[in-house]
Amino acid sequence: MIIEKVKPLLFINSLNKMRKIRKPLKNNLSIYNLKEYRKLKVKFYLTRDNLSGFGITKDKEIINLFSIPKGRGKLLINKAKKLGNNLNCFEGYLSKFYKLAGFKKIKEIKNWTKGEPSIIYFNLKKG
Repeated sequence: MIIEKVKPLLFINSLNKMRKIRKPLKNNLSIYNLKEYRKLKVKFYLTRDNLSGFGITKDKEIINLFSIPKGRGKLLINKAKKLGNNLNCFEGYLSKFYKLAGFKKIKEIKNWTKGEPSIIYFNLKKG
């Protein structure tokens, strides 16, 4: 599957579509407005069908990795790892997924909402 760099509005529209279709996942993504994305100097990537993608910040942070069709996660994270080297997520399914993809937990912060999962920060393992 081909993943290409795209313009911000196309990415944002695809991400918003995913949030409507896969509602349980929408709370797992930090959503920024266009001005915030520009401040972070994000480069956006989507599959040719615009149904899966991710962003890479100027600091090489992988953000907003998403997919409407199931089963594309491994493909997406492998491409994203070539462009970025750090990310964060809520503890749970995604933290396990990122560990399996070669990321190392570097920090954990308790969630500001009691009873909700911690935020885990990862760096890509070297070597």
